[in-house]
Amino acid sequence: MIEPMDIVVEAGPHDRHACPVWVQLPLQEGSVPVVRLADEAGNAVACQLEPSGSGPEDRLWLSWIVRDLPAGQARRYHLEPVPEGESPADEGPGVVLTELPDGQLAIDIDGERFTTYYFGSDVVRPYFHPLIGPTGKPVTREWPMVPAPEGATPGRYPYDHPHHKGFWVAHGDVNGADHWSEGPSHATMRHAGFQRLVSGPVYGGFDETVEWLDRAANVIMTETRRITFFNAGPDVRLFDVSLRFNAGSGIVTFGDTKEGGLIAVRVASSMDEPTRNNPEGKGRIENAYAARGEAECWGKRAMWCDYSGPVDGEVVGITLMDHPVNPRYPTHWHVRSYGLMTANPFGLHDFYNDPDTHRGDWTIPAYESRNFLYRVLIHRGSAAEADVRERYHDFVNLPRIQLA
Repeated sequence: MIEPMDIVVEAGPHDRHACPVWVQLPLQEGSVPVVRLADEAGNAVACQLEPSGSGPEDRLWLSWIVRDLPAGQARRYHLEPVPEGESPADEGPGVVLTELPDGQLAIDIDGERFTTYYFGSDVVRPYFHPLIGPTGKPVTREWPMVPAPEGATPGRYPYDHPHHKGFWVAHGDVNGADHWSEGPSHATMRHAGFQRLVSGPVYGGFDETVEWLDRAANVIMTETRRITFFNAGPDVRLFDVSLRFNAGSGIVTFGDTKEGGLIAVRVASSMDEPTRNNPEGKGRIENAYAARGEAECWGKRAMWCDYSGPVDGEVVGITLMDHPVNPRYPTHWHVRSYGLMTANPFGLHDFYNDPDTHRGDWTIPAYESRNFLYRVLIHRGSAAEADVRERYHDFVNLPRIQLA
């Protein structure tokens, strides 16, 4: 049984509007206890408990969303067990994952579909489609998952790059195998099973094993993919992407090419920047250093990059965030005015236009693993209106939490 306790959250120098937080509690014997959390005014706060394992050194992780806590202030929460015979507070639908037929996984947030994950044997590599933003409209391009209208020409904007499917993980050269395109010589990824599927009032997510294959279907490496979706509120959609690449008996080399991005998105075509093919485009690319447009952001390093623009008359945006634990932080960005945005730490000779002195090849020794961590924020308005700069600190500079 968990004893009642107070938990103090200090915002630090940043405003916290919808910030996911975690704290470790001692692991209890038996099943995971049922608890309730309340703020200083006695208002119920949705919370979630999940064990990290079952050994004596493992812990329970308590998570919740800190809302509207100004910089420099603190808030006290009270945690207590729910007495036997009492029902916990109704915390709403939260985040629900539902496995569907034909290799699909539905993700619903607060009772509404956010996205569907496609991982069946009929796909070249797993992807999410569509990503639904806080206005209820997709922020990702529909084609090629949705057929082009009659008279459209495949290969011409915006029906180009058929391998740009929603949101996905990929790279164009892994031990020489093309894990980016879907051309004649492309390689494939194979879903090898979910090890964890979690739904809850605060977050839901999955752990998946993905096998990266060469053209002969030999396993180059395995990947442990953890995606966590947060119930962050009506104005944002928020999820974390954790990638662990595991080498087998041989070295794994991520080759130096711009054709890739460990996380990648193709935004809705209405969000694209102005281009020769789309002179009426009203989208905007910008990064953490206030650079704007493809010319200033493509190939440049930054902690985050944002793509915003109109969808059905309302401006929305999507931010990809790099974490300081990642190799070559801050990452370079392969981001294009026609709607592509990827975090690519490997394509240095392309980004610097210098194949002799800038080489981006990156290796994982045999029997070793390497981790990457990213956050995706989908928001209303521009990056400035969504205060993306502060939201980045929710990812890399968490509030201080004390068990009182």
